[in-house]
Amino acid sequence: MLVFATGFDAVDGNYHQMDIRGRGGRSIQQHWKDGPTTYLGVATAGFPNMFMILGANSCFANIPPVIEAQVEFISDLISRARRTGAVVEPTEEAEGYWTATCKQIADATLFAKTESWIFGANIPGKPHTVLFYMGGLAPYRQVLADVARADYAGFFQHPALIMRFQRAGSVG
Repeated sequence: MLVFATGFDAVDGNYHQMDIRGRGGRSIQQHWKDGPTTYLGVATAGFPNMFMILGANSCFANIPPVIEAQVEFISDLISRARRTGAVVEPTEEAEGYWTATCKQIADATLFAKTESWIFGANIPGKPHTVLFYMGGLAPYRQVLADVARADYAGFFQHPALIMRFQRAGSVG
């Protein structure tokens, strides 16, 4: 039996099906019009306190250990935010750096030599873009640990904005 898996919009397709709005009412579709971008595969600039498990540019590896690493990282970040009263989001620079890092690594693999769902090629009109961090699970875990040890470098932590977002219902 031969089975063709066609039509699935891997990694970011589910986010495009929802009406996710960030700062200023900007939609995730607008932010990702040229392809999805994240910081560490767990958060997106302009979308305060929105965290993703297995978001775009997450580690391309065995899924359960990736989920475990991300859940631990996000849980610790949320705990820190609650202690400090902060609204958290990645900086645009950190998001750009992570996206460029993922592209650089992907371009060094054989995946970049073919049209594949790994770059969104199975969806007509979808931008050809990197959807994964292909550096391996151990280096990915190390990056998460390094970011946490550096007081969550690459994330804004806006204590002054917390009241505004609480009034808007964005922070629990």
